[in-house]
Amino acid sequence: MLWSTPCWASSAPQSLRDGCKGKWWDRGVDRYLPRNPARYAAMARWLTSRYGRRLAALEVWNEPNHADALRGPAPARSYARLVRATYRAAKAGDRRVPVVTGGLSMADAGFLRELYRAGIKGHYDGIGLHPYNEWRAPDDSWKKRWVRYTFLRGIELIRATQRRNGDRAPLWVTEFGWPSCQPRGTDRWCVTREQQATYIARAIDLLRGRPYVRAGVVYNLRAVGEDPADRESSYGLVERDFTPKPAYWALRSALTAR
Repeated sequence: MLWSTPCWASSAPQSLRDGCKGKWWDRGVDRYLPRNPARYAAMARWLTSRYGRRLAALEVWNEPNHADALRGPAPARSYARLVRATYRAAKAGDRRVPVVTGGLSMADAGFLRELYRAGIKGHYDGIGLHPYNEWRAPDDSWKKRWVRYTFLRGIELIRATQRRNGDRAPLWVTEFGWPSCQPRGTDRWCVTREQQATYIARAIDLLRGRPYVRAGVVYNLRAVGEDPADRESSYGLVERDFTPKPAYWALRSALTAR
């Protein structure tokens, strides 16, 4: 995943860049796309040329529909422009490396439709998606009006949106998972360690049953912190000290079952 922009190349407002003084990354300068997409595209070409098939794929940015990941006006239009420039460059570096769009935060079919209108179609080898299912099992359909926040139905919604737009590119589920945290406040995403293990194994089976899904990436391998009440610190398959959680063994078993 090639994500974030150095200050010198960022399209962030001048007042925010402030001459790139101090901790400009804390001001969100890196979340703005480059002023010149060719700069980013050149980096993509360098990566594919250098690493070739050692890369499973190159993912262009991260969650372009999420304001915390991509800032600035007209995000769909500007992101589509970035993808168009990057695809040609990355393929020039090594045509064998798949180029995948940045994983959509949730099953945001509306943003995907905007991308099609902005001319993104045909400039990638796969559509990226992060279909988190909050605290629910992966095949729990939840409520119809909240389909965007589901795993299985969310994947099916994005696929249906692709088909309606004549797009048969495979889906890359570049993030999914469940946090085994202890609930705090109004955060409803926490599940038990046993549920985390069961849900991940079930999700693998569901992905296997959909031939249009090219890949699935569990988020994440190692816990980023040790606070048991912190959601972000609890997605890991192993603890911060590398002790395996039940989810680690469940994933291992799911991947070696057949």
